[in-house]
Amino acid sequence: MMGVAAGLAMSGLRPVCYTITPFITYRCMEQIRVDVCYHHVPVVIVGTGSGLSYASFGGHASFCEEMGMLRLLPGLTVLAPADEVEVRGALEAALKV
Repeated sequence: MMGVAAGLAMSGLRPVCYTITPFITYRCMEQIRVDVCYHHVPVVIVGTGSGLSYASFGGHASFCEEMGMLRLLPGLTVLAPADEVEVRGALEAALKV
């Protein structure tokens, strides 16, 4: 998904990738770093259930490190909205960049 999104962004489109946070961060870390950040392409990455939000589903769905891990990547802006109003504002801002 991340590699395809990077290719679409290189073609002038503005893709949005969305899924549960651990799967869009840890599983895709190399693609985010190499395909998105190194090429400076405008891909919007949206994760839901960050931190311990999905802890009841087991250890595979609860991570607290993704914010710090993603902030290490060059040119990547990390936002953590707290409610639906902030989500709307964050997505609108991300799509304008």
